[in-house]
Order: sequence, then structure tokens, then C-alpha cells
Amino acid sequence: MLGLQVFLHWFVSQSFFVVQVSVFNEGMLDNDFASISNCGFSPMAIICAIIVALVMMLFTWGLGLRKFKKGSPLWWGIAVRLLEWFAILHFGLNASLLGN
Repeated sequence: MLGLQVFLHWFVSQSFFVVQVSVFNEGMLDNDFASISNCGFSPMAIICAIIVALVMMLFTWGLGLRKFKKGSPLWWGIAVRLLEWFAILHFGLNASLLGN
């Protein structure tokens, strides 16, 4: 997943870029009135970035469909315990008041 994120970052950074064309006269002096600056883009990099982003979303979605093993700790149980600990320390509440 981290490797895909690296590729996504690289493709997005290659998608858009600044182009500046400077015009010089015979004496190699820069002519600011004839110089052009513009924003360019790379359709191939944009398409690759979209493909990598879709693969990452499908991979994440697929991970979300996995079933947990019985007895494995879930984030909700950990969050409840942390909230109970905070309530006891900060407010001086008794754990029996929280439904234990």
C-alpha cells in the first residue's frame, strides 16, 4: 500500500507542470515581451494516477470486507476502555457508574 502511495504521489506530481519559453535576441538578451509562461499537463500521468488511486481504493475496500478472528480486539473496545480511563482520572467517576 505504501508503494502504491509513492507511485500515486509521483504520478500526481508529473501530471501538472509549469512551462516557460524565453525568447532571446541576437545579442543573447532576454525579451520579456515575447516570453511565455503556461501550465502544462500530461494526460498519461493523469490516467496512471487515476488507475493507481482506483487500485488503492479497491484494495482498501477489500481489506474492509475481511472477517475478524474470534477474540481479536476491535478498536471500539479499546476506545471504550480509554474513555472509561479518562472519565475515572479526569472526573473522578467510579467505573461502576459507566456500566461495568
